[in-house]
Amino acid sequence: MAAADDLVVGAIDMHCHHGPDPHRVRSVDAAEAVAEAEALGLGAVVLKSHAYPTGPVAMLMQKTVQRLRVFGGICCDFEVGGLNPAAVEVALRTGARVVWMPTFSSTVDRRKLQLPGPGIALLDDAGRLLPGVEEILRLVRDHDAVVATGHVDLAEQHAVVGAARALGVRSVMTHALETLVGPDHTLADVVELADRGAMVEFTYLTCIPGGFAATEHPAVFARAMMAVGPERAIMSTDFGQDRSPHPAEGMRLFIDEMLRAGVPAAAVDLMARRNPARLLGLA
Repeated sequence: MAAADDLVVGAIDMHCHHGPDPHRVRSVDAAEAVAEAEALGLGAVVLKSHAYPTGPVAMLMQKTVQRLRVFGGICCDFEVGGLNPAAVEVALRTGARVVWMPTFSSTVDRRKLQLPGPGIALLDDAGRLLPGVEEILRLVRDHDAVVATGHVDLAEQHAVVGAARALGVRSVMTHALETLVGPDHTLADVVELADRGAMVEFTYLTCIPGGFAATEHPAVFARAMMAVGPERAIMSTDFGQDRSPHPAEGMRLFIDEMLRAGVPAAAVDLMARRNPARLLGLA
């Protein structure tokens, strides 16, 4: 795993879950996630919660490390008022660098996970983005941040990515090929979103061998990465679950997994280090 040990240095995990979490048990709290990432030599992490903005946590955690950069984010779920520009603006002013569209509050997840109540829609009856989404995208642009698609349906993802591109906003398709949450979709859908301007996120949670949430084989992931094009993709973990490796170690394992699946080291370097650095404004 020597090559993975080298490539994890400077790697960036843009999808790091942590405790405290009001809904589920996490394997690490924010302090542990950050300390372990620093120890392995990662370049940056983005702390993610489905329930609350993580920017203030990230700002405090930044004071505990020497080299690692720590960023927060906000998910536009019910817990923060849904498509709430005021909450997004406060988050962006207090350490958030990524704004996710609804995740567990999306219409897709309310149906797929049999969660109570209707989900949060992004489009009106005519298929246009709601004014609240457009305002959030302008805030993301004004704060030089990133918008991620979350768990919304494909039509909504296309609308968000298209509008983001028109505004000059960097966008990410959240955990490509993951179908336990978010919309069912194919590699062709992923490529189409990349063609529209999205950076495609591949997460280890979706392909870790024997993982409780894995829906794809690592070899399938490796081929998908190369089909999308490493210049249009990033690697993240989506870890923090109590049944998954800790996020920092998960990043190292993911890099090793993809190298063993035949992804060239130069491609891994792009997806794990250079592309996320550009997204976060670090390069």
